[in-house]
Amino acid sequence: MRAKAILILTPLVFLLLTLGCVCPPSFWQGPLPPGCSAQEITPPIPGFDSNKTNYVPSADETPKSVQKKVELIDVSVEVITPRSDKNVSVDINGQIYNMQRINEIYSKFKLSDVEKGGEYVLSFDGKTRSGTLKEYTFDYFPEPGTGREFFKGYYVAACHYCGVSYTRGNFLEPARTAYAEMKKNGATWVNLIPVWFFDDIYSSTVRPIYREEYGLEGKSGWQHATITDTELKTLINDAHAAGLKVYLSPHVASINWGPDVKGKNDWAPKDINTWVESFGEFTKHYSSIAEETGVEIYSIGNELGTIIDPNHENNPGVKKEHWYEIIDIARDNYSGPLTFSETCTSTDYCVPEHIEVWDKLDYIGYEWYVPINVDNNATLEEITAGAEKIFDESIEPLSKKFNKPIIFTEIGFEAKPHVWNRSYEGGGEGNFDKLAAAMAYDAILEAAKDENYVKGMMVWTWTLGEDKHFDNWVYEYNGNEVTRSLTWANLGKWFSYYK
Repeated sequence: MRAKAILILTPLVFLLLTLGCVCPPSFWQGPLPPGCSAQEITPPIPGFDSNKTNYVPSADETPKSVQKKVELIDVSVEVITPRSDKNVSVDINGQIYNMQRINEIYSKFKLSDVEKGGEYVLSFDGKTRSGTLKEYTFDYFPEPGTGREFFKGYYVAACHYCGVSYTRGNFLEPARTAYAEMKKNGATWVNLIPVWFFDDIYSSTVRPIYREEYGLEGKSGWQHATITDTELKTLINDAHAAGLKVYLSPHVASINWGPDVKGKNDWAPKDINTWVESFGEFTKHYSSIAEETGVEIYSIGNELGTIIDPNHENNPGVKKEHWYEIIDIARDNYSGPLTFSETCTSTDYCVPEHIEVWDKLDYIGYEWYVPINVDNNATLEEITAGAEKIFDESIEPLSKKFNKPIIFTEIGFEAKPHVWNRSYEGGGEGNFDKLAAAMAYDAILEAAKDENYVKGMMVWTWTLGEDKHFDNWVYEYNGNEVTRSLTWANLGKWFSYYK
């Protein structure tokens, strides 16, 4: 029967081919009719059988696009905009929704049973942005205009107990991925921090403790093992390859520094001469690496309140002349600009205002942890006014006193309600409010627009790892994590504005 059918059909097929009414199937061996080419021949029908009059593909024959399983999720879309009362809308699968505007920079929208990985299009003030939907989707519209040159950086974190950890040693490839993500977010710098240790606050020497000795268990998690020089050089070289500049800020810490163990801000070495020698070796080691790898800014120290303030009540006798020796060691080994990074947590006692060695450094490294506005219910405009007051009464006078530019060498707001009204406390579960952190950043970056002596900021912190390493803690944990969160969107808005 099949043979007879083919014999009967062949003349008809040949006639159709000759007339150019149809192109032959892919198995055709004869001459091609007019208008047909090898690329235009009709593909064979999967599972075709001339004995069947009604063809129905089997499950194995069904095209993959038909077999694809669609995963539906509930999505939360959160958007940061320039300050405005204008509406933000989102297009999801051709349906346009008006987002709820919460305040002048923040709008949000939630929708159930949406295809995961689908596309969205945002519209605001005549501009659009698009992306791929996730369970938590964050985006932003850049601040309009173009600001001045500004250091825009992130501290690259891989905490002791994190899935990607400096102690575990699995951080190099995630760092490369993060560098690319930072660039997309508008960053131009990264902050890298190797760590050496002293035994207790009365120790006069510091040393590296590498992961083999440091171990994973029994640690507070506030610090991590010393990374190797090879790893540090790789991090630096990879950052440069990604188009990022590097701020190298080696830290020291007491072993197992934590809630019940005093740390670097309380360091009071007993033997000052031994301290100068040991800290000098630490400085020589890392400033030499900075020179070798082309680091753009090097910090000679970080958060050493008792020994950087010569008049501190617990200073054991470390004077500015001792620090001049440390600075000279750094200058002997590194040809780039130097700073020191010190925290300001209160307008009553702000450590950077009590440091006397700024005259020998190139930048004043000011860590902003000072409260901006003490009112829990302050508006964004009032928080911004508070930031402007700190610029006018504290930061600008410090810059003028030493005729030095300012870098916010560390700044990191926690995701807690009205976080603008206090200093850093540490993160934990619950009491979560990422919008408050975004508002604090927004206030400072708005206030900094006309403060030309302020040259940039290093945000704490961008933690390495893929989504699986986080378990949504960036949406629930109230620390100062930036990655995959609303503060990422807020900083992207401003990092797109500043050069």
